[in-house]
Amino acid sequence: MMYSFQNHIQTVNTLKEICKMRKEGYTKAAEYIKDKELQKLFVKYAKQSDDFEYELLRYSDQPTANSEGFEGYNPSGWKDFEERLEELSPEHILGLCEKNEKTIIGAYEEALEEELPEEMESLLSRHLIDIIDAYDSIIEIKKSKQYL
Repeated sequence: MMYSFQNHIQTVNTLKEICKMRKEGYTKAAEYIKDKELQKLFVKYAKQSDDFEYELLRYSDQPTANSEGFEGYNPSGWKDFEERLEELSPEHILGLCEKNEKTIIGAYEEALEEELPEEMESLLSRHLIDIIDAYDSIIEIKKSKQYL
């Protein structure tokens, strides 16, 4: 998926919105999943997203995330996820988390391809490493079926 970033502020605002949707998705997942370890993990990722959003505020022109006017990023993956949680098995929930994390990784990678101030690039690189770790953890949990 190609993201249409026109400037640094738009890049940050888009990533801030992505973090907000990620936080909301994991918060909902933690509410619906029965496995206590997965609940803890999802709460951890929701908190992580909240921290990321807060860190991005200093580079933004918006006090909070706002989905209006973002080109290229469709946060519906998390919205669809939230709407379907009640009917999904743990395996399906993990699959949706994996899919959404992969999309987020793509957004961060594309943002990092831009000419960014060094401090911003460093911050986004750190976020990306943490998101990749979350993605890898979800894949490992799915493979091991620890949640059954």
